[in-house]
Amino acid sequence: MLRLDTGRVYVKENPEFYMDYADIAHGYKYQNGNTVGSQIIGRGSFVMPHLSPLDRETGKGKPGPYLTPGAQAVEVELNTADYTYRIIKAATVLDAGRVLNPKAAKGLVMGAMGMGLGLGSRESFVYSADQKPQNTSLRNYKVMRIGEQPEYLVDWVETPNLAGPYGARGLAEHGILGIHAAWPMP
Repeated sequence: MLRLDTGRVYVKENPEFYMDYADIAHGYKYQNGNTVGSQIIGRGSFVMPHLSPLDRETGKGKPGPYLTPGAQAVEVELNTADYTYRIIKAATVLDAGRVLNPKAAKGLVMGAMGMGLGLGSRESFVYSADQKPQNTSLRNYKVMRIGEQPEYLVDWVETPNLAGPYGARGLAEHGILGIHAAWPMP
């Protein structure tokens, strides 16, 4: 069995038998320039060990590696004279385990929050009597526009997930999950 470590691939049972990544990335090359094989193409997978369903009575169990707790809130300004509103701020705090790329993670969560706010506050399909969609363009399907976007606040609590890759948890969809509940429906 092979193991990967800082720039090397080595035999698990004998770490002294190794090759540097640079020597094998494009196929192994002898000193005379001849190669063996072609580029190395890797494939991998991960299944968390010891999974179990949650117990209905106690809530204990290990359903999967990507349980990502969090909280979301929305601040809305309501004009009671004409019953219009403006979304001022939308906030999300997630325990994403270890955040590997903070800028990308923040952008991902902000995009999901914007999608959730649009779906919860204004986006809907209008159908005719024979169930054909009537608002099929951006002219009459009301998405949130640039000037309507709120201030997005995104922060993290980092509790490393010991079973996850590099201690990370999933967070791709988590920006949209609770924003509907945070939105005050009219």
